[in-house]
Amino acid sequence: MGRRKRKKHAAAILTFIAAAAAGTAFCLSHCILDMPAVIETVERFNTDADHYDYSSDESDCQINNYSDASADEAEKHSAARENNEQRKCYIKNVPHLYQLDDFPTGCESVAAVSLMQFYGINISAAEFIGSCLPTADYPRTADDGIMYGESPWEYFIGDPESSSGYGCYSTVILRAVQKALPEGYFVRAEDAASIDELTKKYTSKGNPVLVWATIGMKKAYPGKSWILPDGNEFTFICPEHALLLIGADDNCFYFSDSMSEDKVTSYPRADCEDAFASMGSQAIVIIPPNNDNP
Repeated sequence: MGRRKRKKHAAAILTFIAAAAAGTAFCLSHCILDMPAVIETVERFNTDADHYDYSSDESDCQINNYSDASADEAEKHSAARENNEQRKCYIKNVPHLYQLDDFPTGCESVAAVSLMQFYGINISAAEFIGSCLPTADYPRTADDGIMYGESPWEYFIGDPESSSGYGCYSTVILRAVQKALPEGYFVRAEDAASIDELTKKYTSKGNPVLVWATIGMKKAYPGKSWILPDGNEFTFICPEHALLLIGADDNCFYFSDSMSEDKVTSYPRADCEDAFASMGSQAIVIIPPNNDNP
């Protein structure tokens, strides 16, 4: 990601911080202070994948032919077809990885690996984290009483295998994925104004998108602050999360969310857009060989 884009994302996060209410409680551990409550929030929005006909070849759901049905049935099925026609961008066969057993705060890496596996790249989350992900120590309070640490724009802060890890932003995952990709594949940061824009540009064409949002699409709030090596103050936004965007309909966006054991999880559109914006509208896509996406 270029310096200009990074500044734009950082500025969006700073705008959110400035708008947040003063005195918000600080958080630790990737802001997962109440893991059961977080899991309950995610599961409440889970969608059974068997209820939908996902397709990576067509942008709309399959519509059945009911020409032999009775008039009443035809009317009902006509309404159903209209509803089906509103559904768009469902992607089939996205590998779903569950993070909480081995990488409770490694959502960014787990989502990146799921994205690479979708394109047939043979890599595990353990391999990616061990060989490609740059990490830095937790922020520490110095003798002057001030907390100092590295930037999540440069490193994963903490340990993704620990429940006390913080996280990282798109620039870190972009560089890590670049190291992992075979020849002919490309990865890039996507400067999108909204998740809806990403669905139209990518998922409707069968390409998942790695996005930064919040756990359960909860309202974001400022977490701990520390001083970076360049002397600037940084505030970590909670509860930071990264997940794969795989589809949309008129009411929801659909994800492969590694916080859930279910393959497909849906969240209301407005909540998703708010969470995406609060994290600086960060997104990453992989461009496979001979792909015609712009």
